[in-house]
Amino acid sequence: MPPPPPRRNATLCLLTLTLLVSFIDRNLLSTMFEPLNKELGLTDSQLGFLSGVAFSVCGALFGLAMGWLTDRLNRKHLLVCGIAVWSLATAAQGLATSYWQLLLTRVLVGIGEATGGPVAHSMICDLFPPDERGRALSVWNTAIPAGTLLGLLLGGGITGSLGWRAAFIIVGLPGVLLAALVGLCAREPVRGGTERPHEELLESDDEGWSAMLTPTSSPAEVNTTAWQTTALAALRFHTDGAVLARGRRSSWRGRNGRRRASSC
Repeated sequence: MPPPPPRRNATLCLLTLTLLVSFIDRNLLSTMFEPLNKELGLTDSQLGFLSGVAFSVCGALFGLAMGWLTDRLNRKHLLVCGIAVWSLATAAQGLATSYWQLLLTRVLVGIGEATGGPVAHSMICDLFPPDERGRALSVWNTAIPAGTLLGLLLGGGITGSLGWRAAFIIVGLPGVLLAALVGLCAREPVRGGTERPHEELLESDDEGWSAMLTPTSSPAEVNTTAWQTTALAALRFHTDGAVLARGRRSSWRGRNGRRRASSC
């Protein structure tokens, strides 16, 4: 049986807040390229590696390991450890004095945040029955654009007023409190507690295939939908092409203007 609605909704709110904080922390670095370049003398290649490759590769590789651990360990405890690791690593970036220190802390952020996705998906599936999981996962996923936006706003605002070191520390340390909150308030759901019996799954699969094979639209409606889809795709292609062409013309004019100025 699934947990009572208040308990599972509270746990969903904590998981959503966790995802929000993770996206805030991972997007801070992208607002600090200029001060990092000035103070630590980092090249564009080093900044690109820090913001992209170092985080993404570690997150992907350790995400596989965290998925394996999620199936075998207490998920709440695993998530608490992940939050603590990435939050302390985010704050530690504010203490870095070299590229290699920044690289190490960035890798730790990726490792810590690799726990969030596998744990959250597993817990949500055990908290909500199948007919409510789509809504629950959509609520959880709203934290991705919101966290990205807040990360850019907080990073730019705090860096501009207090400096990039203060931005990492101020944004990173509260994550430790979030780890404590998850450890105290979240509940580890029973694995498979919301799944239906095997016989019901077989029946629903048969009904699903029948529904898929049964036509629900007339040929005219199908043709109309196809034309609408084609028209939207063409409009998107034309719009993207126009924007790209305008950008190229602006870039060419800028380079041409600089060449003329230099020749004068």
